[in-house]
Amino acid sequence: FEILVGRNNLQNDKLTLHTARGKDLWFHVQKAPGSHCVVMSRGEDIPDTTRQEAAELAVLHSSQNGGAKVAVDTTEVKNIWKANGAKPGMVLYEVYTTVYITPRAGLEEQLKRK
Repeated sequence: FEILVGRNNLQNDKLTLHTARGKDLWFHVQKAPGSHCVVMSRGEDIPDTTRQEAAELAVLHSSQNGGAKVAVDTTEVKNIWKANGAKPGMVLYEVYTTVYITPRAGLEEQLKRK
């Protein structure tokens, strides 16, 4: 499964609101600045290992990088919307799950090699 990561607020908007589709899974650290991470599902069920990797990437690309047991919210993209007048990268969401993640060292390099 492809995991896409926004690198700034404009990329986050494009990724979440234009590239991703309904059943794709979205990940973001809870209540902190960071990248939007999306697992492109292609209509398939996403394995737990892929969900774990995406959540770890959300932590690594956030202000919480280096933290342990960081709260990461995840939801299907269909549950995300943008409020009128909201700044780029700012979205609202509902029907989500929170997982607590401590990223593994070297994960990002390992995933890039795949």
